[in-house]
Amino acid sequence: MTGVQTCALPISEHSPVFGSVTENSVTVYYADTSTHDLMEQVVNTKTAKIVGEPTIFVKGVVDTERALSVNGSYTEIAFVKGVGSEDHVMVKPLIGSGGAAIDLGPGKNPSWDLGGSGRLLYTVGSKLFAAMADGTERVSVPIPANLWGDDPTWVVFAPPGY
Repeated sequence: MTGVQTCALPISEHSPVFGSVTENSVTVYYADTSTHDLMEQVVNTKTAKIVGEPTIFVKGVVDTERALSVNGSYTEIAFVKGVGSEDHVMVKPLIGSGGAAIDLGPGKNPSWDLGGSGRLLYTVGSKLFAAMADGTERVSVPIPANLWGDDPTWVVFAPPGY
């Protein structure tokens, strides 16, 4: 294809998501499978070249297939982090100094609602929950009877109108 440029992130990356996007750059967040850290890497969109070295955004994250999700306004990232012997869903601001991560409790597979509700969908065992980014308004979400198997892992919010 003409005009398409590629940029390679480290081979140890998993679950990459876009963070902030500007006219000349995009910030990519990914779980590093060798260090188990949530990494932040700026990429120049004009040259498709990596800008500088990646930095650690959060140490000790879980690097599963769907371990990261960024909200529709690119202001918060949800990720999974081991807390004791359990995996917890965490939410951290992407803007400013970053701030502390909010622990939503046990869970996996975070997925933001891109329709503007501010809700985060995630699984706890074989159950599905939705909550606000601060952990409030947590509700159980019914799982369709015809869902493949009993694992709601791949259920995600769909954009409005779909």
